[in-house]
Amino acid sequence: MTLNLSFNEIKVISGINTCKQLRKLDLSHNFISKIQNLSELKILNVLNLSNNWISDLNDLNLLNDHNKALEDLFLKCNPISSGKNYRGEVYFRISKLNRLDGVIKSDKDKLL
Repeated sequence: MTLNLSFNEIKVISGINTCKQLRKLDLSHNFISKIQNLSELKILNVLNLSNNWISDLNDLNLLNDHNKALEDLFLKCNPISSGKNYRGEVYFRISKLNRLDGVIKSDKDKLL
């Protein structure tokens, strides 16, 4: 199942945890500043959070702990994505990811 909630001026992720069959979630182009309330989405494998206000790398730890099926993550155009060694930091925190911002993981994405 896919859910597209892009361009909805969402500030807080809520009410989605009941959609347990969700595989793809698009929350791009909103006003989200914190990754939260996604822990019950156990089979989620694509999450698009691009073009939001996410700035804390520690939010990624929740995705690693609870969203074990996550393979494809979009975070571009967030404050988090402008940090030094952004890709390495994300892959370090969520090592099972195959793609970040639509680009397949490579040896260049190691944490320096």
